Amino acid sequence: MDSRYEAYCFANPFFYDVPSQDGPEAAGFLAELPSPPDDWDVTTRDVWQVLRPSGTSMAAQGWKIHVSATLANARHVLVVVYQHCLTTGTPLKFLRTEDILLARNSKYAARESSGKFVTVYPPDERSLRDTVTTLNDLLRGQAGPFVLSDLRYEAGPLYLRYGGFLEQWVTGDDGEPVTAIARPDGTLVPDLRRPVFHTPDWVEVPPFLRPQLAARKARAGGEQPFIIERPLHFSNGGGVYRAVRVSDGRPAILKEARPHAGLDRDRRDAVARLDQEHQALSALDGVTGIPAVLGRFRYWEHEFLALSVQPGIPLGQWLARHYPLSRPRSTPGERADFTERAFRILDQVEALLHRVHDLGYVYGDLHDRNILVDENDQVSLVDFELARPSAEATRSALGAPGFAAPPDRVGVDADLYAAAVLRLWMFLPMTALTALDPGKAETFVRFAIRAFPLSSADFGDAVLGQLRPRTPATTPADAP
Repeated sequence: MDSRYEAYCFANPFFYDVPSQDGPEAAGFLAELPSPPDDWDVTTRDVWQVLRPSGTSMAAQGWKIHVSATLANARHVLVVVYQHCLTTGTPLKFLRTEDILLARNSKYAARESSGKFVTVYPPDERSLRDTVTTLNDLLRGQAGPFVLSDLRYEAGPLYLRYGGFLEQWVTGDDGEPVTAIARPDGTLVPDLRRPVFHTPDWVEVPPFLRPQLAARKARAGGEQPFIIERPLHFSNGGGVYRAVRVSDGRPAILKEARPHAGLDRDRRDAVARLDQEHQALSALDGVTGIPAVLGRFRYWEHEFLALSVQPGIPLGQWLARHYPLSRPRSTPGERADFTERAFRILDQVEALLHRVHDLGYVYGDLHDRNILVDENDQVSLVDFELARPSAEATRSALGAPGFAAPPDRVGVDADLYAAAVLRLWMFLPMTALTALDPGKAETFVRFAIRAFPLSSADFGDAVLGQLRPRTPATTPADAP
């Protein structure tokens, strides 16, 4: 699934929708602002609240200012920008609600649009310079996610890029409609929003921004203790990279965390989860099958955790290669061989999980992509960003569909629930459906027992004993 779709899951845990639908926060930030003058137009466009002086026309494209903010300072930042724009007659738009701001900065939100809370549309280069310098003074010291697609102005929450002001559309290379800007000859071309600053080939950076561009290039240099070889994964919270340590050439995995970005439903950012992972792995140091910490450092404004490389491929890939029911007419012998290997892997996973528990931690994110299997069927656990001390007895705000525990499980119990899901998933990898219909677990268990040499008592009872919803204990006050 395209990870950009995660934002459309925030409105409701069961229904997929745009995050701008009416709800408790429908009035949003606008209701908390002073009323605009009567000669201003106020409109709603998808997730945006748009304001501009009545009767004025905007250029189709140009340099615009994006203002970044955190959930904590968003209201203050918006008031400052709003009052300045009303005073100067400068059009602006801002995200309508706090929930939308959270969604736009969540872990799997689009990286190229993350951090863009308010957009200001200066009509010309002089106004651009006056606006950005004034707002920079007013917002000095305010925090916000870095806007990857833009050029940052000094060290504050202001970012600039050349792009469309009004909606124009053109067909992209993939055949889908994308927003467009016009070349000097009037030809429409895609208004590219990449997670790195760039300008169209016919646009020059204004002279007053050139020192900012030089500073950006200078920040990209400098020594660091690891050399990145290739990226493995990107999210709005940062990247995961294959790297080598400069001092001795040792292979490593680098995990990157962007401040104020990659938010989860507990409103924690990627840096908070990286801190949590560092603490957990330090406590688990020396356990075979769990990555060792090789270093922790800051490069530019991002935090990095360097880990040892664990051998193997994700369990999902292993299953795709060996699952007998994916081949027509698999034999009883093939299914028996698979069952034996599957249980060897499952037993190792559960032994590692119990070792984590014995050392006082909850893993918190057990699923097939966080389990590596090497060529000898030896197992490792990776990605400990949701691990936490078992004494906290809390649930994670993130989790893989189907593996994440229901509200009646916390702490170690949540791990045991995920382990039972994994046991069932190995024989029928459709367990994501159990999050929507817990009753499906019994259907899946019956199928697995028919298809593989599994004991109804040993396998079925062990799995369903964990997956069945728990009935709250009856208290004396509740008794008839």
